[in-house]
Amino acid sequence: MESDGSFSGRLHHTWYSEGGNTEPTTTAAPIDPAKPAPVTPMKSPFAKESSTTKLQAQFTNNPSQYAIEHDHIGADFTFNVKAINPNPIDRAASYNKPRSSTCTGIYSASYLQSITPSLALGAEYVYQRPTPDMEEAAVTYVAKYTPRFWKPTSLPPAIPQNLAHAYPPVYANETPSVLTGSYSPSNGLIHTSYYQRINSRLELATELQMLVTPGSMGGEGRREGIASVGFKLDTLFSTVRGMVDTSGRVSAVLEERLAQGLALQVC
Repeated sequence: MESDGSFSGRLHHTWYSEGGNTEPTTTAAPIDPAKPAPVTPMKSPFAKESSTTKLQAQFTNNPSQYAIEHDHIGADFTFNVKAINPNPIDRAASYNKPRSSTCTGIYSASYLQSITPSLALGAEYVYQRPTPDMEEAAVTYVAKYTPRFWKPTSLPPAIPQNLAHAYPPVYANETPSVLTGSYSPSNGLIHTSYYQRINSRLELATELQMLVTPGSMGGEGRREGIASVGFKLDTLFSTVRGMVDTSGRVSAVLEERLAQGLALQVC
């Protein structure tokens, strides 16, 4: 609750959660820097089945917003439903459309299913009706490919004493590369991305977004696109992120860890 009378809240309730690891493994710091302690890959703590409901609300003098979401992760699939500002008893459309719905809000449902150990396919349906006189629906098809066979991610070099967690943990079931793609026929949006972990310190990624619409009697179609490439580099005391895209934008972030719980960030 803020001094101007606005209120915001969030509630997450997990109905069940099983599988995976909940505690990260620790690696003792080597006594001799020339002989680093072995780092044993562990099972990712995120690879587990779960079912979670989320509520979020914000009430202000301006138009308030609230949302409800349920996320279910199964053994080989994931399912998500979400409603933003749902109002089932708003009012019918002003143009007196037969059996016009009195429901307003934004509703979405998505499903992703593993077809093979490397390939997953899914779709998302979004229905928007912000006012009784405006409605729009869109379907997006998605695909995700993760190579089943890969070389294990290289382990970090020798870590000085008292810096056992200087690098992110290495997980045995976490593939170092992921290729994704999505296509929305209703608006002609195409999106692809590729992620590659080079080693435990360096990660690379690239992204391509395109808008392709056919021409019609009303005018010419559109063919626009933007591509970007970025990296993330972890050192003993800092993290560096950088990105450049085809529009000429260059961005970088440097986060320097000065002491325990204290960091300096430059963007």
